[in-house]
Amino acid sequence: MIRLLIYIFPAIMDMVLGSVMFLTTVRMAQSGASATTVTLLMTTWSFVYMVCSFSLSRIITSRNAAWLIIASGLIIAGDSLGFILVPGLYQMYLLVVIVAIANAMFFAPFQIFMKAVEQGRPAGVVRSTALYTFAWSTGIALGPFISGYLWTLAGWNWCHLVNICFALLTVIGIFLLKHHAQPDGQRASSISEKQPASGDESTINEFDEYANMPDLAWLAWVGAGLGIFVIMLVRGILPMTGVSLKIPRPQLGTIFALISMTQAIVGLSFIKGKMWMFRVKPIIAFGIVGLLGMIGFAFARHLYFLYISAICLGVYSGAIFFYFVFHSLVHPTKAPKYIAINEAVVGLVGIVGPLFGGLIVDHFSLTTAYLAGAIIIAGAMIFKANVHHRKLTAFGK
Repeated sequence: MIRLLIYIFPAIMDMVLGSVMFLTTVRMAQSGASATTVTLLMTTWSFVYMVCSFSLSRIITSRNAAWLIIASGLIIAGDSLGFILVPGLYQMYLLVVIVAIANAMFFAPFQIFMKAVEQGRPAGVVRSTALYTFAWSTGIALGPFISGYLWTLAGWNWCHLVNICFALLTVIGIFLLKHHAQPDGQRASSISEKQPASGDESTINEFDEYANMPDLAWLAWVGAGLGIFVIMLVRGILPMTGVSLKIPRPQLGTIFALISMTQAIVGLSFIKGKMWMFRVKPIIAFGIVGLLGMIGFAFARHLYFLYISAICLGVYSGAIFFYFVFHSLVHPTKAPKYIAINEAVVGLVGIVGPLFGGLIVDHFSLTTAYLAGAIIIAGAMIFKANVHHRKLTAFGK
């Protein structure tokens, strides 16, 4: 039960992130700023997040991960206060930079932290990947949802006050639970002691199960990275869609929430999954659902069609993010490096995706931007399916 408690914290921190991005982009969009100016907020966050995540790849260990997380929570609390004290629209760019630094100090270290907690237990990597995907996706869903209603009822500054409380809760919680993560040396000893006698296949270390499978971390960075690029594009231009169609803030927050809540449920549904991450058919199936979501966003002119499109995109993004995290965590020795690269990739596509979407909207239309995303999803799906087919054939699978 204690091990499950740690997954509350990525939910909380993503709730704060989702709230901040919703508040800043919608405030900017309502000011009459161009689509490029609005999406530049996400681009700014992503650039700083990418640089910081890549820089942290050299220093993150299971010994210091908890302390990095604690520092992240303290920075977020201070920065949330900054949004209240410095309410100007363009000052938000500087405050978003600080959010990005704090997020980089949380997400990659947390994945190392959770792996240290789960290491040596049955289905550790699959379980932790599913729970982590569910946790952070739930948080990113609740952030805009809660903020949309709270903003309407009490004002946007109250949303930041709530974020301060959540950040401090994370600091306290991780401090109290950090002893559950075994340092690398202790973990190796613990796993060795738990190894079964020869022939006892029921408790074989999970890494043995994937020992003969190809290392597909690079494909996750490229193929899944393109999918995440599209998700970032959608998150960047959705505020413009809301303003264009005159969607009230609570309903716009619900659209964001539906994407991420569906993503969370799909991610959790993989908790018993073993091998789909290496198969061709699931990749094609999830890609088609993502395509339907993007086409829906391109042509939807009614709120309920936007809701359906959000659910479709959520199914796709749940599979993409699970795949993305799994193929980095599963490697027994390169996980810290791979996870840091993961977060840098998220930062990179977060730079280009929203900016790309904003430029297309400014020069063409919202419909064109969503259709461009659909084309990218189709290309990524075909590329990944082809690589999987060739790799698994070569491995005799």
